[in-house]
Amino acid sequence: MFNTTEVYVVAHSLVPGGRHYEKGLKELFADAFLKVLDQVGNANLGAIYVANAFSEVLQDQSVLGAYLTDYIGLRRIPAIRIESGDGSSGIAFLEAYNMVRLVFTTA
Repeated sequence: MFNTTEVYVVAHSLVPGGRHYEKGLKELFADAFLKVLDQVGNANLGAIYVANAFSEVLQDQSVLGAYLTDYIGLRRIPAIRIESGDGSSGIAFLEAYNMVRLVFTTA
């Protein structure tokens, strides 16, 4: 059994719900991501998890993680897109948690 107290959230950022006519998907992502970087400083990122349930339908974009990380200049960081309907954000958080737990408890 894994000790769940070994994984911590050190920063977070959300895009407020609502209509954002003045910004596109890339700009909203950049705003949220840059807020996280401000909170943690120069972070050593292992991966970026992007949750979005309807990017193919609403944005005509299926490779969302790479599309967004390319926009902010992080081409060498793995970007994982999570699509799980209304639960996409929760599943993305769970997957990120599991990856951190796996990497640091098996090292």
